[in-house]
Amino acid sequence: MDPNLTKFGALTLLAKDSDEVCKSLFNGLPISPSTRMMGRFGILTSLSHDGLCKYVEISRSQAAQNIVIVISEHFERNLARELPLLISKSEMSDLSCQIVQTLAYLHAQSVIVGYLRSDSVLLVQEDDKLQIKLAQYGLFYLCSGGREVEFSLEDAFYAAPESLRRSFFASYKSDIWALGLILVELAVGKLFSEIWTKQDFTRMIASFVRKSRHESILSLLMTEVSERIGGHYDLDNEIFQMAAACMHPLPSQRPSSDELLRKFFPAAHDNLEVEDDALVRKVDQRNELFYLWKLCGSSVETILINRGIIELKSPLLSVPPSVVDDYNTFSSHSYNTCDLKLNIYMLPDSNLKKRLLEIGQRLLFPSFEYQSKEVESSENPKYVIPTIVKEKDIDYQASRMRTISHLIDSYPCKVNLLHGQTQQDVPPLYRGKIWAALLNVRKDSIDSFVEIDTVSEQPSDRQLQVDIPRCHQYEELMTSPAAHRKLKTLLKAWLFKHPHYVYWQGLDSLTAPFLVLNFNNIPRAYASLDSFINRYLNDFFLKDNSAVIQEYLCVFNHLIGFLDAQLFSHLRKMDFLPELFAIPWFLTCFAHVLPLHKLFHLWDTLLLVDSSFPLFIGVAILAQLRPQLINSHFNDAILLFSDLPDLSIDQVVSDSLDFYHHVPQSCAYRRHATYHLNKDHGRLTDYTVNQLREFHCPRISAHDMLSLMKTDSVLIIDVRSTVEFHRGSLQNSISFPYTDDICDSSFNFIRNVVETAVRNRHMICILDNNHLDHARKLSAELVARSYNRVCILDGGLQSLSAELFTVSS
Repeated sequence: MDPNLTKFGALTLLAKDSDEVCKSLFNGLPISPSTRMMGRFGILTSLSHDGLCKYVEISRSQAAQNIVIVISEHFERNLARELPLLISKSEMSDLSCQIVQTLAYLHAQSVIVGYLRSDSVLLVQEDDKLQIKLAQYGLFYLCSGGREVEFSLEDAFYAAPESLRRSFFASYKSDIWALGLILVELAVGKLFSEIWTKQDFTRMIASFVRKSRHESILSLLMTEVSERIGGHYDLDNEIFQMAAACMHPLPSQRPSSDELLRKFFPAAHDNLEVEDDALVRKVDQRNELFYLWKLCGSSVETILINRGIIELKSPLLSVPPSVVDDYNTFSSHSYNTCDLKLNIYMLPDSNLKKRLLEIGQRLLFPSFEYQSKEVESSENPKYVIPTIVKEKDIDYQASRMRTISHLIDSYPCKVNLLHGQTQQDVPPLYRGKIWAALLNVRKDSIDSFVEIDTVSEQPSDRQLQVDIPRCHQYEELMTSPAAHRKLKTLLKAWLFKHPHYVYWQGLDSLTAPFLVLNFNNIPRAYASLDSFINRYLNDFFLKDNSAVIQEYLCVFNHLIGFLDAQLFSHLRKMDFLPELFAIPWFLTCFAHVLPLHKLFHLWDTLLLVDSSFPLFIGVAILAQLRPQLINSHFNDAILLFSDLPDLSIDQVVSDSLDFYHHVPQSCAYRRHATYHLNKDHGRLTDYTVNQLREFHCPRISAHDMLSLMKTDSVLIIDVRSTVEFHRGSLQNSISFPYTDDICDSSFNFIRNVVETAVRNRHMICILDNNHLDHARKLSAELVARSYNRVCILDGGLQSLSAELFTVSS
């Protein structure tokens, strides 16, 4: 990150009222122009070229109506100011080449500038070279040619003849016309606005067009320039030849930007398609810098309000319109306003520079291979705080972004280090790339996206048309038509590639996080979604997924009984089963019930563990809702889950990890889980759903139970008959022959050891023969008495090796 080079500027746009726009393609509801701009902006951020000022962020004003703020890279010098100083012919030729090359790139990306002027050509000194940086090149596209804003994008001094005849009209060829005028200003060393008024200039150009319908107007223009400011100009030099080609009255007779490059700058044309990895890294650094800029000072909107660029009216003057009778609207129309001159205002960067200079070099440029004790001890205890707070700490984020970006650039060579670092937290700016790495997304899976048919009609199209406009509508980006189109593309692509699956409601919510994080990289979003479903939601989207869902719910219910027997018994008593609330949780990995900003933090941890983790997330959510649930009635519980209260996501993550690491892996076993995530020692006997429903607690594998025995952290209760127990039993196990009429007096025999085990957080494992009938009944009794950590040895006595048993004397 080099704060000495990159600066940022803010541009304010006043969008039209939403009642002036057309209807949504999906549900007929009006979509405000500012919302449409939010969706279009993603295309602009994906553009990367040395000749462009990088767009970094768009936001809607929170204090003023219909105002959109656009942030981009910006520089103080521009061509309009520097014209008198640019004397060298070689310098002029180089700048002309850069401008044409940049236009050629934009046109190749289907971007019409539509607002090309000399003062939008910025200049920056890079080494010994003067580099152009084109600004405001995205306004025409962003504002739909000016139709969605309260101002005109036209500048009479650079407007092509066809643009003057038709309002809001622009094309690639109108950009070429504006380029010709800029080249003339560059060669003359003076702006047309310094020679003529707008009215005089447009009348003069109109007369030239009438006189020269079939040839360039350059000679006529230069005659007028000579009369006004004097001087003799050689129209045969390269710049004037290029300008002459650009200034033909007929758009069809003007060359394209690619043709200009090929004719006047063939060497630059040959390098047009070269991929530059260094440029991509520069773009990432600009994004990093602006993210850090936001953490170290005032908000952009506050700065613009203080400067008077955004003018806030009195609240009394901003009263919403009144609607009466047949939708007649009455209001003062005295809304908050912004500067309509399309000027870019430089944002102050002194705070950012100061803070970056204060950060130690070792934190910004870590060495993973040779970490010194000083670096290892540099983690300050103050960072053991909630993730949301760490994301606001500029020192911490600067260090983390440098660390993570280095590991991402090294992927897959340092994938283990990346896993280790992301256990700490995930920098928001790199979340999309990190998730792709954690999901093992490879380049071939990304490249294969282009082969997928996302156009042909599918059975799910009608349901998608209903669901997509409602998906995460609180998120500004997700309300835009661009987001709707891209979400539909992702869903159709996934369904096309998985014909054995169908669209279940909730799949759209599951897809949305990957879309938001990869808005400009739909192939990576698709590959991440596909890998995520394979890993965590195997077979959830089968046409008949009842066996998968019901097994999931049964295992979840067992874990509730294992970790909170009292809550389990209460829910069971009022017949409030997981089927009533948990299906949307697990079908979407909580994407349907949590806002995206909380879901991101949750999935940051989920992607580091296996497919059993969502079960523990569910238990953690219940633990947080326990005070309301434990004394609730059925209707109260229904209302609670229909609108979940604000959950502490850090607490959910912390509790989930605690459960995940302390509950034996086999207790969360599911036969429908992705195979490679089920360790051999964690496999259990496969039961039907009806059989699983008879259990009140989980089963445990012999491997996991023996591991607990080695650490003396399990109480084994043998429920076989006394005769069987004396024939062979596990060391330190307790014989408690099960009878169908367990009463308090008989239970007193094991009460003390059970309560001691519970106090010590030891597990209580019930040992039976392989039918497990008695074990199930005793476990139900223990859970009903609110004893936690009860489980049953899967397969019973027969699952253990004979040499483990001792014979009683």
